[in-house]
Amino acid sequence: DTQLALSLLTSIDVSLLRPEFRPTVATAVVNTMVRMQKTKDAEEYLATNAQHVRKEALTALRAHIAAAEGNKAQAEALAIQAKEELTENSGAEMKEFLARLFMKLEMFAEALPLFKQLFDANIGSFDSGQLLDCAARLHRDGIVIETCAELERRGQYSWEVVSFEVQ
Repeated sequence: DTQLALSLLTSIDVSLLRPEFRPTVATAVVNTMVRMQKTKDAEEYLATNAQHVRKEALTALRAHIAAAEGNKAQAEALAIQAKEELTENSGAEMKEFLARLFMKLEMFAEALPLFKQLFDANIGSFDSGQLLDCAARLHRDGIVIETCAELERRGQYSWEVVSFEVQ
């Protein structure tokens, strides 16, 4: 039940969490509210917790809300701002969230360097298919070939990658 999940998530005091976990909880809350079409509640949640969540996470989540409301221009501007706010201390999860948001907004050139950075960091939970998809949409065949070769070196050359590479 989505409402129960939202009640549970909003009962978590993000100020009591370790800083690296705060964006994860805030993202889960905002995603749930957006799914429930409660974008105003999502904006209020962010306003209430702004001092406890990293700047780039707040901006990226505001971009997500704007996209959900159909305000593409605002979503694009906020997403670009969030990317500019990223630092070396920004978590991989937030970088991936932002890259996926760029994909949703059809801003593939903005998503590509984020996906490439995540792939190069060899993060086990990162789906390299996102990088392949993004690079293919931009006709960046060199990146597709390099990524497939690296996946083979890593022993992660699955049937899906072979199928993608052949296309």
